[in-house]
Amino acid sequence: MGLFDTLILGDSIKCPDCGNEINSVQTKVFENSMDTYEPGDITRGCRIRTGIITETLYCEKCRWPKEINDGMVYVVIWHSIYIGIFNSEDEAEERLNSIDRLDLIEWLDKAQTERDLWHRRFSSLYQGISILNEYDKVEDKETFLSNTFNLFSKREILESNDPLGALVKKHKFHGRAANGGIFDD
Repeated sequence: MGLFDTLILGDSIKCPDCGNEINSVQTKVFENSMDTYEPGDITRGCRIRTGIITETLYCEKCRWPKEINDGMVYVVIWHSIYIGIFNSEDEAEERLNSIDRLDLIEWLDKAQTERDLWHRRFSSLYQGISILNEYDKVEDKETFLSNTFNLFSKREILESNDPLGALVKKHKFHGRAANGGIFDD
C-alpha cells in the first residue's frame, strides 16, 4: 500500500469546485517515510532523479476531483531536488530546463539555515533536559534555583507540576513557515 509524502505548493491553488485553497499534493513516488517537502528540498528515495511526475490535486473540503482526469498537476524533480508543481506539462518542462546555479545557491542557503536552526533547537533542549536532570538529583533545590547559569526561566519550568512537559512545550516544533523554511515559533 505505501505511505504518502506531502509536497508543499509554492503558491496555493484554489479548488475549482468550492474555492478552498489547496496547499499541498501527496505522492507515493518517494521513500515510504511520510516526509514533507518544500520547493528546494532534496527528496529521498525518488525513483526519478530528474524529470516530471504527474500527480492529482485533492480538496479535503469538497472532495474534488470527481472525475479521473481532473486536478492533474506536474511535479518537477531535478537531480533529486523538488522544484515545484505546475498546472501544465509545458510549464513544468520550461521550469525544468531553466534551473541555474542561482537556484542551487538559494536552496543550499535555505538548507544550511534550517540546519543551523535545528542545531540551536536541539542544543537548547539538551541544555534544558540536563538542567532538569541536575535539579532532580540535588537536595537543596532552592540553592540550585538561585544560580543564574542557564538561559531559560528555570524556576518556571522546574517548579511546574510537569517540568518535562513544560520543557517539551517550550521547545515544541510549530512547522515550517512559508517564508523559505524558517520556523514559525
